[in-house]
Amino acid sequence: MADNSFERSRGILTATDRRWLDAQTNPTQDDESDRKADYRRRNAITSRLTNALIDISKLVTALPDTLRKNAFKTLHENTTHDLIQTASAPIALSYLGLTDLITDPTHHHSLAPPAIADTSLAFRKALRQGIKTGKQQHPRTSTPPETILIDANTSLHELPALTASDLPQDLYAKYGKGRHDLDGTKLTEQHNFPPQSAINLLTADINAWINWKLYNHRNNATKPITRHDTKPAYPPEF
Repeated sequence: MADNSFERSRGILTATDRRWLDAQTNPTQDDESDRKADYRRRNAITSRLTNALIDISKLVTALPDTLRKNAFKTLHENTTHDLIQTASAPIALSYLGLTDLITDPTHHHSLAPPAIADTSLAFRKALRQGIKTGKQQHPRTSTPPETILIDANTSLHELPALTASDLPQDLYAKYGKGRHDLDGTKLTEQHNFPPQSAINLLTADINAWINWKLYNHRNNATKPITRHDTKPAYPPEF
């Protein structure tokens, strides 16, 4: 049973930080002093969040089991916060943060389909690694599987928001000027092939590479894959 008397102490955010975040849905700051305070608050929250993400990676491997258990027990028994909803928040934050990077074309060292496919799967890789590390750290886990499988039908990636100005000349040459129609005529010679059409072709190749990488990961699993497509005959009545 949740206890409303539980005193909320400071975490990553100060009480001022929380009030500032609540106010972002209805900003009222207009004068110069408020804008300066807003700038300082943004920088402070960004810095604390960055350091907190680093600290969490330390907690995963170094926090004593008893402290971890007590933290989740306190969250479950003495606060009004839903345990599952709260535990899912770091996962959602990781998805948003990695997707922010992935959808920015400047983050990619190359816009070639294999490179973009590899970078676009960053969250799926992080999720696999998180599950694997958790199982390795848990005292009741015997031997975690070498290959962590996550349903490939669940899309866990976003593609870069490419525009014509992002497309390098070599890729435009490959997907625009270098492409031929069925009759062998160069597309650019036939109808001045537009950059957006080249981007569409590039995106199709990226998706093909993503599917190929997911297939290879699944195919490398050393244990039989258990599927849940068929409704089981039980559980029995309880």
